[in-house]
Amino acid sequence: MKTRVILIVAAIMVLIVLSAGSLNILTPGFSETHKVLVMRSIGHELLKSSGDSTSRVMPVRKLDDQTYLIEFEKNFSFLPDSLMSIVYRLLEKSDFPAQYTVNVLGCTDQAIVYGYEINGRQSLSPCLGRQQPNGCYAVQITFPKPMLPYNQSFIAFAATGIALIGFVLVGFSRKKEKPVVKEEGVFLPIGQYKFYYAQGLLRHVQETIELSRKETTLLKLFAENPNELLLRDRLLKEVWENEGVITGRSLDMFVSKLRKKLRHDPSVKLINVHGKGYRLEV
Repeated sequence: MKTRVILIVAAIMVLIVLSAGSLNILTPGFSETHKVLVMRSIGHELLKSSGDSTSRVMPVRKLDDQTYLIEFEKNFSFLPDSLMSIVYRLLEKSDFPAQYTVNVLGCTDQAIVYGYEINGRQSLSPCLGRQQPNGCYAVQITFPKPMLPYNQSFIAFAATGIALIGFVLVGFSRKKEKPVVKEEGVFLPIGQYKFYYAQGLLRHVQETIELSRKETTLLKLFAENPNELLLRDRLLKEVWENEGVITGRSLDMFVSKLRKKLRHDPSVKLINVHGKGYRLEV
């Protein structure tokens, strides 16, 4: 019986692969027009943050598949913190990759006058808090190249086939074993969550969420001091001081990430106490 089922599944997979090569079903997804609108919004918000609400953002240029150039009608000055916040806020709502590089170029010589990189655990954001002088600038945003070219229809069919294999094999297996949740050792309770800080894991029922090193360090501070106000200076010192770069904007971004990962338990809240710090309410 088992051999017969496997042969049937294999035949289905062959049909799926052959069909994927002949069909051209493309998901509409995130249109190029909308991508350009996001880039124009970044330019608009950057001008507003510099006090300019009248001059124009010039037509966005796409230099290649991964690079966009935002140009401006008039000179302006900018604060790196504002640029970083604006780009992060607008890209977070879109389907752009979470990793990217931002370079501010001089109009005359195309030299990089300021830049930073958002790349997971190795993000680099120098010179925060230093106002850049008034000048003619263009903002270039570059996203990483995809690891491999892909055909969306093929991926859709392949995913369906893999799901079908799993369903058939599970359905026909003679022994139905209950899933075993492996405990990773010592954990801190956070509402309905178990926080395994040594492994950087956050578990809710059967879902396990991996945390970055900074997220782990930050959440451990909150979990060890529930319902207690932790001042911004303390959080910045304990999480970022050893790296030599301390940024208030980075703290806000990582707190926002933790909020999303704790969203399954509405009783757990990371509260912002304006001008002072944050409090984990459980």
